[in-house]
Amino acid sequence: KTLEIKSLNDYDYGVYIMSSLEKLIEEAKEDFPLFIEMGFVAVKYGSENICSSLFATAQQLNPESTAPQMGHAYIALNKMELDKAKELYQKVIEKESGNRMAKMFLGICYVLDKQNIDKGEKMIEEDLDGAEDPSVTNLGKTSLDWIKKEFRGNKGML
Repeated sequence: KTLEIKSLNDYDYGVYIMSSLEKLIEEAKEDFPLFIEMGFVAVKYGSENICSSLFATAQQLNPESTAPQMGHAYIALNKMELDKAKELYQKVIEKESGNRMAKMFLGICYVLDKQNIDKGEKMIEEDLDGAEDPSVTNLGKTSLDWIKKEFRGNKGML
């Protein structure tokens, strides 16, 4: 096979390379969920360059999916870049108005910026109402308990 490739002219070699890349990309599309999962694992371990690359790759594999945007927003949230996180979560919500996880995290961003605690708390409460996904429900309940303890309690920040 190597001899066949070496005997190709530049044009045919370019066609061969492009064809090979297209096949690799198609195969990689099947691994889209793995890129997302690995990205969130990398966030957990503080590997910003790796998780950014994984989410960017996932976005290239599936440009219509909001999962990579959720990943980039989660990176920003973990870095306490709240304005950037809010902007990214808002873009996800504009594209998928029913994305409860994005709404939940947007509410958390508002609480964390301490200028819109009431707005964030209300968003979380509204999103929690009627939520069926256990991960959304758990995040919402935990967030509201945290708000009550840290911001609304006697020894809270406010």
